[in-house]
Amino acid sequence: MKRSLIIIIFSLFLASCGYTVKNKFDRNNFKISEINLTGDAKINYKIKSRLIFADAENSKNALTVDIDTNKEKQIKNKNIKNEITGYYVTVTTKINYKFVGDLKENSFTIVERGDFKVSSNRLNTLKNEKNLIRILTDNTIEKLISRLNSSINDS
Repeated sequence: MKRSLIIIIFSLFLASCGYTVKNKFDRNNFKISEINLTGDAKINYKIKSRLIFADAENSKNALTVDIDTNKEKQIKNKNIKNEITGYYVTVTTKINYKFVGDLKENSFTIVERGDFKVSSNRLNTLKNEKNLIRILTDNTIEKLISRLNSSINDS
């Protein structure tokens, strides 16, 4: 009886603690008027679609953005038989942006790096690489949007 009462009180306390999940893109203060993309097509497509989704249509801060992405895959490990057992993947994104009507151009670079293991099955290896690139791209997008918001808030 006493134990069930403690569990009920504890669950009520946790349910009403006031914690809410905030959407990271709710407070965006920019509108993208033009996006120019060069580099890796798959990564660029994902970045472009998320940026379009994230921009605030009513914002006065219109931006033109140039994005250059580069994906590089390097050997991480080899075993005794000289077979590759792991790779590093580095996604480098160079962003140049400027406010519409302003001549000053700003830029920054985001570098995300990760590794994956080679599986005995080629299909699983490709799946591991694809998942890693997706994670690195998502991290890049979050950092990109955060940097754009902070630069707008600073100016």
